[in-house]
Amino acid sequence: MAVDWTNYQLGTPDKEKQEGRDVLDEDMDRILEDIEKLYVKLPPQTPKPFILIPTGLTASGKTTIVRALAEHFSLVVIRTDDVRSYLEQHGYNLRRTVELASRIIMKSLGLGYGVAIDADVVRETDRDAMRHLAKELGLPLVSIKIVTPERVILERLRIENVARDYRGDEAVAKYFERKELHSDSDLDHDVIFRGDEDIEPQLHAAFQVIEDLL
Repeated sequence: MAVDWTNYQLGTPDKEKQEGRDVLDEDMDRILEDIEKLYVKLPPQTPKPFILIPTGLTASGKTTIVRALAEHFSLVVIRTDDVRSYLEQHGYNLRRTVELASRIIMKSLGLGYGVAIDADVVRETDRDAMRHLAKELGLPLVSIKIVTPERVILERLRIENVARDYRGDEAVAKYFERKELHSDSDLDHDVIFRGDEDIEPQLHAAFQVIEDLL
């Protein structure tokens, strides 16, 4: 089923880094191909594809959990920070980050794969878009939340030798910038993880919950 990705643009381009040259329309296909080769791994296809969306602040443990769930359920992982890394390394600004990620999401879904979005899908407009997309495609939408104490997050962010896109003071500033978005406690989630506790037993419990949802 063909779905127009432009109906489901996510994120806020105006809040992305503006420094660098623009990504032109004629460059999009080449850039997408490069990003897919570098970062997108297609797993074996599953008879039960679905869309996984997480909410969780930076350094909450989101990537670890999303990747573990994606491996278990054979989902394609799309990480917006991978797109940002590519664009920055090649001198582009980041205004079209989420547009590029959205195109990869749509392509993966169009090929029959389930997807796991490794990004903080906390804005209600973004969650609504994913709900409508899942409904249009007839796919289950699974929402997870990673809750981690602020002191733990700040300790992790201040570790300079950790392989993370943002570290130190810059990472701490970004954390507080996004913290306000997480003040709404009414968001519905299928599974809640505690990011400062042992992940393995939480994952095994989540596997069963998600299997039941599918």
